[in-house]
This record gives sequence, C-alpha cells and structure tokens, in this order.
Amino acid sequence: MTEVETAGDVVVLPARVDLVAAKSLHATLLDADGDVGLDARDVTMLSTPALQVILAGRDHFAAGGRELRIAAPSDGFISCVRTLGVPLERIQPDGETP
Repeated sequence: MTEVETAGDVVVLPARVDLVAAKSLHATLLDADGDVGLDARDVTMLSTPALQVILAGRDHFAAGGRELRIAAPSDGFISCVRTLGVPLERIQPDGETP
C-alpha cells in the first residue's frame, strides 16, 4: 500500500512513501483544515517528490498559522531525509529535530 491513511488530524505514512503516496499526501494536506501530524514510524523509503510535498506543506501550513509536524519518525525516514540533503530542522517546526 502506498496511499496515506488519515486518523483525525494524523496522517499515517506507508512504509514506501513513493510518487503515488506523495500525490495522496499532497491531496490530503490540501484538504486539511487545522494542524496535521505525519506519523512516520513505518517509513523505510521516502522519495524526493514525497519530501518536496512535506517541505512545501510545512511552509504552506506555517504561512497560514498552522503546523505540520513529523511524529515518531523511523530511522529509515531520518536516513532518507539526510540522504536527500535536507537538514532535519527544516522539516520540523521551531527547529526541533524529529
């Protein structure tokens, strides 16, 4: 499964956050009304398009006074973010490391 699932204000990311999941995440974030947490505990692979959606989503949320937070990032999630050259502080509000 590469679609994202939602549970209230939490979006559960699949193990492989590929292009299909990135499109699903994009649509989910556009539909969100308030703050959103991304549950990244099961992520083993994060694609470049998915990371771009997360970064753009975070900026979009911040501009509207909302928050997009990474909850429980897996080692795989953190490794992919680092491999793609993005500082962990860039994807978490207030510079907190996920």
